[in-house]
Amino acid sequence: MGFTLDVSRQKSNCIESCFASEWCYNEFGQEKINHKYQLKLNRNSKLISSERFVKVVRRELFRLNHPQLRIFSDGDIVYNNSDLAQIQLSNIFALCNSSDSKFWMTTRNQNELFKFLSMGNKKPDNLNILLSVKDKSVISPGFLNYCKSLKIQLSYITSKKSESNCIASTSKNKKSCHENFCNDCITYDDNIIARVWFIHGRGKSKFLESLK
Repeated sequence: MGFTLDVSRQKSNCIESCFASEWCYNEFGQEKINHKYQLKLNRNSKLISSERFVKVVRRELFRLNHPQLRIFSDGDIVYNNSDLAQIQLSNIFALCNSSDSKFWMTTRNQNELFKFLSMGNKKPDNLNILLSVKDKSVISPGFLNYCKSLKIQLSYITSKKSESNCIASTSKNKKSCHENFCNDCITYDDNIIARVWFIHGRGKSKFLESLK
């Protein structure tokens, strides 16, 4: 598992539902070139939909002594299969409710997330959900207030360094959250509109194209 619980982007079926798919699905990604990582993603894609999910992940957290876990640095709640998506969300919430660890989950699948929460499922206090949107232009006051009422943190990627509030993505030398002693993404913050990550490096030009 490691420090993140990732699943396959292909099996998440998010390619048709994401503005950044042309840059996210490329021949150089780890999901394409790293065979061991491919196997890991495929295993996790099955696990997150199974009845064994909570037991297996709790055991792994205990074995690795992880105080926190990120869910989905790769992949997402499955698209175009609502029954399966609801099972996956139920498993994630059950895991959080059964553990003293802290969790944060990044997702773009707002339809399934809002559906799950509308059915009386309360977000666990130890889970911070970062709902990824295209950019700040889509965050209307009504949408922001609705997300705040559910304690859902909005997030998006920017190409403007000054707009970002992510220390790791703007640091020249310290690239990771751990190196910057930062746990912001694990904590819900009602005082900000969104968590904003700065994109840099080889993918920047493709990202800018995807926003047009």
